[in-house]
Amino acid sequence: MIWTQPTVTVGGAATTAFTIGPYGAIQFSTAPAAGAQIVWSGQFLFLCRFDEDQLDATQMFKDLWSQGGLNFVTIKP
Repeated sequence: MIWTQPTVTVGGAATTAFTIGPYGAIQFSTAPAAGAQIVWSGQFLFLCRFDEDQLDATQMFKDLWSQGGLNFVTIKP
């Protein structure tokens, strides 16, 4: 998993007093106050691959295709 450094606010105030675990879990240096609103903003990228090697698509009209769904498998570090 790859991520950008998130912005975290506790009770409306930005904080950097946290660490991020290998799967994105945030651990605060000091526990936030009970009932404090915690807001996280950022991006994650999970490495994955297609579950199957074949894709079944149906051409509905010229230049318009339909596909019933895609299955992915997470590639864990």
